[in-house]
Amino acid sequence: MAQKTKTELFGKPPLEKAIDPVVEEWAKAGYPPINGKAITNVTKELFEWWFSEDVHGGERFHICQQRALETIIYCYEILGMPSVADLFDKFSHKLLEKENLRIGVEGIKHPRFGIKMATGTGKTWVITALIVWQYWNRVKNNDKRFASHFMLCAPGNIVYDRLLDSFLGKKGNDGKRQPFISDIKKSVFMPDNLREDFNLAVFTKEDLQEGTPLREEPFVLITNWHQLTDTTKSREDTLAESIGIDIKSDNISLRVERFMNFLTYNKDLIVINDEAHHTHNATDSEQKRWQESLELLRDELRTNGNGVFAQFDFTATPFTIKGKKKEYFPHVVYDYGLVEAMRARLVKQIFIEKSNLLSEKIEKLPREELGLTGHRDDAGNTIALSATQKHMIDVGVAKLENLQQEFEKFKIKKKPVLFVVADKNDEADFVARYIKEKTDRGGMKYGEEQVVTIHEDRKNHLSDDDYEILKNKVFASDDLNNPTKVIVSVLMLREGFDVKNVCVLVVLRQSDSDLLTEQIIGRGIRLMFPEPEYAQDKEDNYQCIKNSQKLINSYDLLFVVEHPKYNEIYNQLTEAGAVIASGNSLEISLDSKNVLVEIDNSRLPAFDIAWPVAISYGSEESIDFKYFNIADIPTYPVPIEQVQPTRIIITDYHPDTKFKQDWELEESVFAYNVFLMNVVRAIIGTSRRNVWLSRYAAEIARIVDLYLTKYAFGKAIDFESQNNVLKLRNQRFLDFVEVETRKQLMKFVQNLKANDVVEADWAKLSDFREIKVRMEKAIQTKRCAYPFIDFSHKGGFEKKFTENTLENDSFVDCYVKLNQYVHRFAIQYQNSLGHLVPYFPDFIVRTSEFMLIVETKSEKDARNDIDVKSKAIAAEQRCREISRAQTAPPIQQPKEWIYILLSEDIYEEFEGQSLRAIIDRCNSTLALLKISRE
Repeated sequence: MAQKTKTELFGKPPLEKAIDPVVEEWAKAGYPPINGKAITNVTKELFEWWFSEDVHGGERFHICQQRALETIIYCYEILGMPSVADLFDKFSHKLLEKENLRIGVEGIKHPRFGIKMATGTGKTWVITALIVWQYWNRVKNNDKRFASHFMLCAPGNIVYDRLLDSFLGKKGNDGKRQPFISDIKKSVFMPDNLREDFNLAVFTKEDLQEGTPLREEPFVLITNWHQLTDTTKSREDTLAESIGIDIKSDNISLRVERFMNFLTYNKDLIVINDEAHHTHNATDSEQKRWQESLELLRDELRTNGNGVFAQFDFTATPFTIKGKKKEYFPHVVYDYGLVEAMRARLVKQIFIEKSNLLSEKIEKLPREELGLTGHRDDAGNTIALSATQKHMIDVGVAKLENLQQEFEKFKIKKKPVLFVVADKNDEADFVARYIKEKTDRGGMKYGEEQVVTIHEDRKNHLSDDDYEILKNKVFASDDLNNPTKVIVSVLMLREGFDVKNVCVLVVLRQSDSDLLTEQIIGRGIRLMFPEPEYAQDKEDNYQCIKNSQKLINSYDLLFVVEHPKYNEIYNQLTEAGAVIASGNSLEISLDSKNVLVEIDNSRLPAFDIAWPVAISYGSEESIDFKYFNIADIPTYPVPIEQVQPTRIIITDYHPDTKFKQDWELEESVFAYNVFLMNVVRAIIGTSRRNVWLSRYAAEIARIVDLYLTKYAFGKAIDFESQNNVLKLRNQRFLDFVEVETRKQLMKFVQNLKANDVVEADWAKLSDFREIKVRMEKAIQTKRCAYPFIDFSHKGGFEKKFTENTLENDSFVDCYVKLNQYVHRFAIQYQNSLGHLVPYFPDFIVRTSEFMLIVETKSEKDARNDIDVKSKAIAAEQRCREISRAQTAPPIQQPKEWIYILLSEDIYEEFEGQSLRAIIDRCNSTLALLKISRE
């Protein structure tokens, strides 16, 4: 077999290939203990919250984010923070026979885990979830294996600002950050019962000034990795010298020492390195100093006793290219690459934009004669663009114009952008001037406003001036009011570029570096159409690409003008399983069947509908918990005599001596009152809907106390006995008490509210002027304000009910098919885990007598899905509350609201009968459902 002459780009790191099937099997089995080691109760609660369906509305973890977290947690909790060498011993021992790999592994002296996630697949969410997991295991359990202090490192200003956005919120028009819109505030990261007590301070690199006090409380420091490597200011008495550590350099800056003191003040630290490929090349002196700094942090923490120190490296490209050989970082434990991301539609699909002229040149000429770079003088300065470069730019601009025209035609409120990658700064200037002189389809020159040029400095980074241009013009190019349409750059795509509307890519460089090539592809591939309403369109288009059929739309396609180097990349992507399209797409139109449908104003007087967006109660303070029946909380199914305290096993490993020992963590303080306090906090939670319950903390504590001492085990238990108290450390019992007590208390509160004064804030259908409709799945309406509505590919029953009943039954005045992402009408219900989560019904129907909330379900789901039943009971309760609302809706409509759970078998049974008959049948079914649940 002939030896490959090209670099293999889309393989898998050796360690990851061995670990992945083990973690997959463990996850499928429900995260069971392995060799006596189990995940903690906190980790279990977070898993249930993170990965439950429909818990967080439209937000959820993708499968790649879930598997990354599962892999990290498996290595950390089940395997006990193993060294990289231990992982190879366990999973891939023979690989260490390779000398270069063995040397790399032996050089890693602390727990260090590499995570590869392709650009656009959400590694920042994984980083955030990782911090939440560590924090709560340390704070709630006081588990010394975990940390509550973190250093989050970025390579440059672009990634640094992106991390600040995630933890502190993006900047508003006033230039101030808006913390309430930060990622970490999203409900997806932790349940309400944890969020109230989540207190993680966020420090930036600018916050650590001379005199900044040291801090014991939990924090995350977000900084650039070179903040720990600067050597401009030196002093003799360094931190390293004071703790007796010999390092290669005699100089360490005062700033570095300030950072070191701040980070080592406590006995725990997790270092998270974003875009970690920037710090991995050991031949660079600055990167060596970075690793030395981490070793200093590690060793200082170890001098404080059993300090916690671990490192997590995140990158989309965890490898170096040496000649034709690709060497992966040895510590990569999880790999979700570009191919998997493309197949899962988490990133744009690639379309190779071809032209006959360019294709003929590529086929006939060697690469050095193609003219991919500009003409240069003897000194290497660019003096003119080549004919090939101009042709590639012309193709890219033509495609940009094509997309702009289609977006406008179909009222898509997004703006495509052309990105041109040049070889040198002076060449970028020539490219920009060439495009500025071109005229758009309106006959106007592109000019200065529409074309932005970004240079790099001599260290392959952005200059300060260009970074300001980047922030003010490029990162705002998603805004329709921003004039930027074309971005010309050199290497800024290396630096975490995060503009989602790059639709056309032209690369004017030889691009001999495979690492750079994959980074360039990755940086232009973030989704522009992530909204759920585009999912089916993109799926249909993907199938067209897969079956070599003509494209039907351009949603989330990256059009890359043909380039000889990239043809090799595309071939490898295809061989690895990706689907790549190519051809001349200038004649392709977006699917005209997908349009924005506007409300018919002439219908509004008869067809407008109002619904409540918020419900408030006038007598919450009068709730008296003395009427709560503690016996309603079920007893624990295991006798107390059989309950055993959960053991926490720690693996103590010393890499220098290879000494390993398991020992049991004994909590220094565990008392009955501590357990009681934790349960009460979990029950109250942090939801704004329930925060008023905190004033009843004493009453809830009394309920939990009586339950534990008299009812939990079906008999009285003396918790003056320390033996009985220790049994409360059982994590299954803790979960049971939290969930079951919360369920009964919420039911009690909801029943009490039946006597409250109810007030409502209302929204109107006329407030939502447009909806996106897929015309091939749509029907024309007669009794809805929207002249067309559509249905999902699984919505056959919904469509039948709409056409046969809602459109033709004389009892119906009007209706709306609700879109959860547009109308956002939600009802809170308690899911099977006891959490309050949103439920989005299918229809609101107005009759002359009452308002209907209608949910259509298959027979199987209506009968067997426990959450469907919980939703129905919550919706029926909400209808009673809306009917009693003292605040009148802004339009004339009936006051009474009724909930209908309509299963397909009942509808078929009553086919041809009136809606009124169906309502009576569904009401009796709902009554039986409530009895069975109670």
